[in-house]
Amino acid sequence: GCSGHAFGMGLFATAVNHDGLKVASLEGMVALKLYGAANSTRRMHRDLADVVAMLERAPELDMSGWPLNIEHLTALENCRKHAKS
Repeated sequence: GCSGHAFGMGLFATAVNHDGLKVASLEGMVALKLYGAANSTRRMHRDLADVVAMLERAPELDMSGWPLNIEHLTALENCRKHAKS
């Protein structure tokens, strides 16, 4: 499974400083969207479309350090396929 605490720590740890504000990294945003898609059928299509759009801009994005479960990893792989097409 995935730990929400581990996810939150990763999101904060990878945040970048932008004019004094902490902003989620691209990896953090992808992870956040994957979690959102898995936890809300209402948001699923929008969140996965956002992941595809991010992967179109950064196809080599490395998500290996994130606590993603099999559902998240499957969604990520499907998004990578859509981003390449």
